[in-house]
Amino acid sequence: MPLITFEGADGSGKTTHMELLAAELERQGHSVLLTREPGGTRLGNDIRQMVLWNTELEISPMAEMLLMAAARAQHVSEVLKPGLLAGRLILCDRYIDASLVYQGIALGLGLELVASINDKIVGGLWPDVTVLLDVAPEEAFARSITERQQADRIESRGLAYYAQVCSGYRLLAQKWPERIRIVDASRPIDVVQRDILAVVNSIL
Repeated sequence: MPLITFEGADGSGKTTHMELLAAELERQGHSVLLTREPGGTRLGNDIRQMVLWNTELEISPMAEMLLMAAARAQHVSEVLKPGLLAGRLILCDRYIDASLVYQGIALGLGLELVASINDKIVGGLWPDVTVLLDVAPEEAFARSITERQQADRIESRGLAYYAQVCSGYRLLAQKWPERIRIVDASRPIDVVQRDILAVVNSIL
């Protein structure tokens, strides 16, 4: 069974579309595992809380990237590899591409460094396909912050950071077009979900 990841700026609709897709795939008879990063394990959830919500901590870009990588190493060992071995179809909210964009591009650590470290951490386990939910940074910012009136450490970096994230994801899609499939997430939910299903069915 494949590992399918969902990427995009906060507010792009990843959670909504993952849940809709999971319901449809289960209806088709697949055993589906929904998970997320950072998170998916006890260690990952602790790191998530530390990085995203502990505003008293000063975390450097390198430390942020390595903390995310530590959470990912545990996630791969504890959840992803066992799930794949058990024949489950895995839908993961963020994975390596998030680190490439958020820390490698937007925080300036560089794609090569972040990709090299993460490739070793996951033992070469890259996604079979990545659904990139693409929205304008202004729309993502409005959905994730303006509407919720709440922001975590990364979201609170502002609209300029969102713009870097959105452009960073498009750069990755140009670099790996066979793996990363762009879906315009600014359209109605049912239209977006139809296109996501088409992407996933193409590899099943």
